[in-house]
Amino acid sequence: MTVDNIIGELTEQASTGKTGSFFVPVIYDVTDNKRRNKLCKLLSSYGERVQKSAFECWITKREQAELEAEALKIIDEAEDSLII
Repeated sequence: MTVDNIIGELTEQASTGKTGSFFVPVIYDVTDNKRRNKLCKLLSSYGERVQKSAFECWITKREQAELEAEALKIIDEAEDSLII
């Protein structure tokens, strides 16, 4: 994929996104299957899976705060990694 293709996709997504929304990538590494499945279900409600451990979300600041709060309830911070 070229840089022009990526820019085109981001522009298209931005034009169809909600007012005040912005692009938020989410990357994770969760060791437990049950926690991982719960996290994937949560992330699917906010964005689109683009790789096995990566989601792209177009969300508002409020939605990002909600996502972070819910995700922290699911993961084990001692064992898992989550980057938003």
